[in-house]
Amino acid sequence: EAAAVLERVEPHERSLGMHMSLAQLHVTTGRRVEAIRSFLEALRLCPYAVEAIEWLAVLGAKESQVMAAVEAGILLKKSQQEERRRQEYTDDNDESSSSVLLPLTSFVSAHYLMQNPHQQQSKKSSSSSSSTSSAALHAFQQLEQQFPNNVYLLQKIATLQMQLNDNNAAQKTFERLRRLDENNMEAMDQYALLFRKNGSPPALQELNRLAHDMLEVDDKRPEPWMILAMYHSARKDHEKALGTYSVAENDSNSSFCLCFLFHPHLL
Repeated sequence: EAAAVLERVEPHERSLGMHMSLAQLHVTTGRRVEAIRSFLEALRLCPYAVEAIEWLAVLGAKESQVMAAVEAGILLKKSQQEERRRQEYTDDNDESSSSVLLPLTSFVSAHYLMQNPHQQQSKKSSSSSSSTSSAALHAFQQLEQQFPNNVYLLQKIATLQMQLNDNNAAQKTFERLRRLDENNMEAMDQYALLFRKNGSPPALQELNRLAHDMLEVDDKRPEPWMILAMYHSARKDHEKALGTYSVAENDSNSSFCLCFLFHPHLL
């Protein structure tokens, strides 16, 4: 087993990539506690490991644990940078290289706000969940003001706008994202949902165009096939939709999209 091979390496000798790979293997095999531990170790090595922060929020790790790991990672980075400066005989008063590149605590908090409606939807009222999503949206919008035209942040903003049923705003955000990076594939299946839910002939033309654009970028990714399946479903060709969808069946959002293909009224 791949995880067993990586676990033979002493934790303090593992690289960032090894911690991330081990964590992903634990996620795949349903070992939540071990996955959280590995993602936290990755953050202690590199506080800018965005994927680790996302997964820790999804897995339900305590926000305080994530914050502590990020702080440890920041301290480690600063000490490494200070050591490099000493070795290179640079100006000791120059602090630019040791400054934090991102407001990491705000970044962590935004992700946890984004996950709360999903993790606690059975315990919260819809109005409370909407309030939490609104707070998450505001947090990501604040970050986007500091880092304008950031594709990753725009993806989160568009996703939250959809959760809040503000489809017009979500479409504008996705259009802006596409103008910034037409080869980006992340969250494009969500963008496609807007066209699918619209259902008008012009919207379906856009859906078909988006599917072909994404297939040209990378036909090995699941998103293009999910988008194409939505197009076939919208045209009532459910057999072709299911066949096309099967190409993307290993995607993490598969149950959501399969539900939408045949029960669009549920969304």
